[in-house]
Amino acid sequence: MRWGRIISGSELIRLVRRLGKERRGGSGDDLVTRLVTPNADGEALTFQEAGSFFILPVAAGNETTRNAIAHALRLFTEFPEQRRLLMADFEGRIAGAVEEVVRHSTPVIHFRRNVTRDCELNGAPLKKGDMVVLLCSSANRDEAVFTDPDAFDITRSPDPHVGFGGPGPHYCLGVHLARREVTVMLRKLFTRLPDIRATGDPDRLASSFSNGIKRLPFDFTPPAPDA
Repeated sequence: MRWGRIISGSELIRLVRRLGKERRGGSGDDLVTRLVTPNADGEALTFQEAGSFFILPVAAGNETTRNAIAHALRLFTEFPEQRRLLMADFEGRIAGAVEEVVRHSTPVIHFRRNVTRDCELNGAPLKKGDMVVLLCSSANRDEAVFTDPDAFDITRSPDPHVGFGGPGPHYCLGVHLARREVTVMLRKLFTRLPDIRATGDPDRLASSFSNGIKRLPFDFTPPAPDA
């Protein structure tokens, strides 16, 4: 499986490099054209950089969303009152539910960043070149920001979590797609399989970066066949 992922990644890089060579300087509004065509400041990714870049959204758009959906089933099983609250007004509460699932589970645990200039952060001096770690899981349970941060509350408002990153250029590129995917999946699961529930502890991924779930046992009553 690991070798297969390496081969697939290499094929994706070659595909994007080829598309970049074909589209550089074109008038297209697609992502590849924008990445390899110089902007007003003359900046553009090389074909190799563009190919490598696409590995990130492919992995990020799959791993994080898939894990968020698994965590959602786990959370709504552990907190049945929240599930009843959601299903009482699904369309009115699903947006807040998605945000709270991401906050409570935080699919990406941390990121590392490089300090670009001397500065001070909350009284701590930082020098240019220092490496800092952003602990997303800790920020999403910050008592100074969230009331009862360990509680799973789909009506939490406001919910200024950093599960999709903080404000600025590093904010999640696929945030709208991720929210839509989780929404659609939960709508289908909870309406077509109304009693679906986790039946055991998740088999967690051994990682300090991804709060991943490899397997989650679950059960449901099969729907009756269409008449």
